[in-house]
Amino acid sequence: MTDDEKPDALGLPDADLVSGKVAHWHDSLAQLHEEREVAKEIPVGGMDTMGIPGGAAAGNAYSGDITQFRHDLNKEVDKPASYWDIMDYIGGGTGSSISVDGDVNTDAEIIRRIRYQDTGVMLLLLGIYFTTLLFSASMAYRSASNDAPVDHYADPRYHTQTVQGEDVGEFLEAFNVPPKEVRLQVTGFRPMPLLGEEFMASTQSYGIRQHIAFSFALDLAPWVVRDGQDQDSAASGVPADEVSKLREYLANDTNDLAYVQLQKTVSWKGWEELATNIKTHLRQSGFRGHVIVRPIQEEVMDVHKNKRWANFIHSRTLKAVVVCSLIGWPFYRMYMLWRHQALVLNSSFCVDQKIDQYWRLIADKIGPDGFNSGHSTMSSSFRNSRAESVRHQREQIERQQTLDHVGQEQETDLQSMRY
Repeated sequence: MTDDEKPDALGLPDADLVSGKVAHWHDSLAQLHEEREVAKEIPVGGMDTMGIPGGAAAGNAYSGDITQFRHDLNKEVDKPASYWDIMDYIGGGTGSSISVDGDVNTDAEIIRRIRYQDTGVMLLLLGIYFTTLLFSASMAYRSASNDAPVDHYADPRYHTQTVQGEDVGEFLEAFNVPPKEVRLQVTGFRPMPLLGEEFMASTQSYGIRQHIAFSFALDLAPWVVRDGQDQDSAASGVPADEVSKLREYLANDTNDLAYVQLQKTVSWKGWEELATNIKTHLRQSGFRGHVIVRPIQEEVMDVHKNKRWANFIHSRTLKAVVVCSLIGWPFYRMYMLWRHQALVLNSSFCVDQKIDQYWRLIADKIGPDGFNSGHSTMSSSFRNSRAESVRHQREQIERQQTLDHVGQEQETDLQSMRY
């Protein structure tokens, strides 16, 4: 403490010092008052965050600067780059971040690098993806080749016929065979209430809900032969003009995806009489429902060429690759519509069995419950005996369990009596 600031005898500061400090405070208050008056004259929004007067005019000016900066930046980014610059952008990194000092050239350089690097990564991923698809397709093409001594084969999903060579006779001998699925389908319907135990196994006919009482098929395949005068001829049942087309196809066709489509039809003269006999017999045996008899007498056989390209195009691997390519399926379909063309051959067959003779084979086996070949009775008796045996074993197990329970109760009573 200085001599001037020493208190007097009463312990108070010097009067001159106090008056000087009061004057200093008065000047500070006056200056603060003047600054407040100046602030009142400035309009609202006239000072920005940096303490610089602004307002609407300053805001518009700042917005215009930002717009101009973006325009210059986009213009600089969109400038064409050479191949060497593109490679440098992809492999040279991007730097730390976009500059904060508003340098258009630096910002444009970083944005260009980011754009080209994103594009490069996407192209790399797409290249790997399609390379994998091409590799899978090449493996499928390699596996499409085989050394089998076969030139033509039927669709292996349904048939097993094959042939070697281009001879018309051998071709028809191999593929112009009687259909395998030739039968007479008999179905009986019985009217049923709307809510019954067999509600799910029903069908709607003429607005009346009906239950399928029985359904069986009479096999006709053993009596199916080629239609025509010479049934032993391989071309029997096929029109002569279509045989000529087949000969031309086998000799000169170079389209590996072309194939032969054999449309086989079976006729049985007088089968309607057999259907009437079946319906009448069922009605006389006690069946009061509705009976439908219809023949199954058509078959289509597709015969393909055993060529590497054809096998490759039909392979499941190629179809999977085409689907995974996302854009290849429409082109695959258009190519198939263009190249996968069929030579249609009509082949006629007939059932070589008289109606009365066939009726004698099945008359005693048709009843109100459908067709009974004798095996159903044996199987039902076997099921009954099996059920009886299971029931007897179950009774024995229950009896043994009862005895064990009684024995345990007696042992418990004895132990309680001991203690």
